[in-house]
Amino acid sequence: MADFIPEPLRQRLGEEQTALLVDVARLVERTLRHVYDADGRNYDPSWGDNAQLFGMGIWHHGWHAIEEALDELVGVAITHEDNSHRLRLGDLTIAVYKGGDDETDSIFDMNLNGSATKRAYVDRNQLTLFSADDLRAPVEDRAYDLKTLWLSHFGNPREGLVKLYIGAPARDSEDNSDWAWHARVDAADGGGDGTRRPVPELPPPFDQQPEPEILLELEDDLARILGVDGE
Repeated sequence: MADFIPEPLRQRLGEEQTALLVDVARLVERTLRHVYDADGRNYDPSWGDNAQLFGMGIWHHGWHAIEEALDELVGVAITHEDNSHRLRLGDLTIAVYKGGDDETDSIFDMNLNGSATKRAYVDRNQLTLFSADDLRAPVEDRAYDLKTLWLSHFGNPREGLVKLYIGAPARDSEDNSDWAWHARVDAADGGGDGTRRPVPELPPPFDQQPEPEILLELEDDLARILGVDGE
């Protein structure tokens, strides 16, 4: 069993649901690796591609591919609400968001309140994470009772998917964005197959390519008509 699911959460979910959550995380990792590789091969700044377009492509293509891959997995469904997609696994709601571009980007730099949908996820977790008697005092042992989890992926056109985390978004006692808990999926227990195919180097834009050498030869009939000197 993969070690990226914390023990308190394993105990809460039970063996069967924990195994299903691991399968979902692995499936999302494999699927996003394929999507990052495919979109990376098609990425071309000379056409106007940029980070924003790449991120939108990963979102659309990623969810399309995840939904197709989930046909083979019993016990998980995708719902479409509030202009967003969500994975449903028992009483868990799992969102999938892009967290950054590079290995050096931190999960703590993610904007957990970047949209109304994201804020709603955090708010729902916050009601569970904090005590009803003192909303400013966190109850640490409730962190693994949270029912809204995120799979946060990091990647770029050149390197593809560089890392993937699972965790529960929340806020700290000072109302700052924070994680109740998080764990790295791809580095844990081998992270899928532990390898990725290298993405082929993209050719330079057309205006940066060297001029081709063009060799012209006269056909025999034309050479006889023009003469040896071409006159």
